[in-house]
Parts: sequence; structure tokens; C-alpha cells
Amino acid sequence: MKSNVNYTDFKKEFISNRAPDPRKANVKTDDGSDGVLDYFVLPLTYNLGTEDKPRYGEFSLKGPLFSTSGVNRHPNKYKPQNMDYTILISFKPENQEHMRFLKVLDEIYYGVAKLVKNSEAALGIVKRKFNPDACESVFKQFVYTPEDKLGIPIPGKNKSFFLVFYKRGIYKTLLTGRDKKHIEWDTLIDTNLDIYPIITFKWVHIGGEFILKTECKECVVHDFNERKIETSEAEAIDKMNAENPDMLLEMSNKLEKVMSAKQHVQSPLPLTKEVKNNEDNKEPTEVKEESNLLSGINPTDEPQNNLPSTLGTAIANASTKKRQFKIPPVDN
Repeated sequence: MKSNVNYTDFKKEFISNRAPDPRKANVKTDDGSDGVLDYFVLPLTYNLGTEDKPRYGEFSLKGPLFSTSGVNRHPNKYKPQNMDYTILISFKPENQEHMRFLKVLDEIYYGVAKLVKNSEAALGIVKRKFNPDACESVFKQFVYTPEDKLGIPIPGKNKSFFLVFYKRGIYKTLLTGRDKKHIEWDTLIDTNLDIYPIITFKWVHIGGEFILKTECKECVVHDFNERKIETSEAEAIDKMNAENPDMLLEMSNKLEKVMSAKQHVQSPLPLTKEVKNNEDNKEPTEVKEESNLLSGINPTDEPQNNLPSTLGTAIANASTKKRQFKIPPVDN
């Protein structure tokens, strides 16, 4: 049964939504006191059937072929002990399929904005006078456009989009090879990677700012090559070695000695558990690593409609005149 929509078959009138889901989150204010943030989640769906026989399900969109610089791994902004994985795709103006896909993403953005408008009474945003045709100041664009300090698009700079990986229990973003087998995320770091991305449009966060939550459901790997960094002065180095070949061996020996010496004096890695024996060979003492707990957001209400409880970066910019919040995201 079809579960993904190809971008060539996309119909904007097939986007729909379920009932708004009210939620609460415990937050820390600027002065360190405890606060509660109220917000809504508007779950998105898509008609996977026909106009006569609709069948609504998860809204996952398959895109065209993209050449990328592989998987990126970096510490989470709010919880550095956790690692985030992403792939950056760039829309090349000379690629017609990229431009066609970009047009579909634009239709999704304004189509979802109209769904928000139609649900504004339930979302409690009537007084904000939300205009779905001119909503860029409130509804954050999910496609990044490079701009100068005046907000004008920079000529020659491509628009881009981050494919954000997810993992919840046994479910996670899949990297699937031609043999239909799954590839570990770390395997494709530092590679030239060609993929067909599949993006899931989860919901709209309605708070101080409206943000469309997306996840990378899967990437079908078309091809990849290990990326190597090579010198741009190969000819000059060859000439230098030809003039004095003994220096090549001498430098290699020097480097080997220096690297060996540094490895011997290198500090050991921190241990989570260490057992020490005292001088009298008494019972070993367990030394535990000190925990470094980071404050975050703990939802006080269970999410409805069986939705994940992730805020993502949605409430990072939520603020009012009376009180401002600095909010890290909830774990997936």
C-alpha cells in the first residue's frame, strides 16, 4: 500500500489536518523561575487515496535525486551530550527537477498556512489576524534562502534544506542501499552522497512563532564515494622531493617519533566507572562519574492523537512582552 507521495504526483488540495492538540510545557524563564508554556500542535495528513475514495495517512514526500556532501554529525545545541544527524540538500537552479521540487515545497508551505487559518478559532489565534498569503513574519520558512543584512536574497547562492534525522525506540531515519539493506548513519559521514530523500511533514507548532515540523523518513542511496582531501600543491611537492629525496625520509622519521611521543603522554579517556584498591588490598571502592544534568522541558500533558512529544526548535523563539523564555527542545 502506497505510503509516500512522489513530488511529481503531489496535489496541494490533498493536504489536510486533524484536530488541534493543546499541550503544555514546563520551562525556565530568564530570571530562573519556573513557568508553564501553552501551545498547540496541528497534526498534518495527506489523502493517499482519490477524491472519491479518500484515505488519509502520514504526509511523506519523495523528492528527486540530490548530490550532497554526506551525513553531518554534530552535538545538539541544547544537550551537547546528544548527537544530531542531518544531510544538507541544495537546490540547483540549472536542475529542472530541483526547481520543480522547490515549487512543491512552496505549495506545501502556503497550503499548510491556509489550514492554520481555517483552524484559527480552535487554535486561539483569531486576534493575531493571520494572513496565509503573507505569513512569512509569523510562519517560519522551512527552506533556507541566503540573504544579506537587509533581507535581500544573495544572487548566486542556492536555496537549501536540512534533512533532520530522528530516532524513537526502534524507529529511526533509514538510509537504504540498492540492495534494500540499511546503512548505518556514521558510515556515510565524509562522503559524496547521491540520494532520493523522503521527507515527513509532521505538524505545525503554534506558539510565539508558527513552525512546520519535518523529519527525514528515509534516504534511498543512489551512489556514494569516500571524500578525500588532497593537496593542491602536488607538483611542487614532487619537485621538492626530487631535488632532495633524503629530506622525505628524514621528515617521515621525525613525524613518526613526535606522534609516538604524544601518544604516550596523552591523557586517558574519562571513565564512567573506576575501581581502586587501597594499600591494604581491602574492598575495592567504586568511583562514579559526576553527572552533569541539563535542564530542559518536561511536558505536563500527554500528547493526544498518538503524536510524538517533540517540540523541536518550534518554541525557541516563543516570547511575549511580559515574559521571555529561553527554551531548549524536548527529547524525541
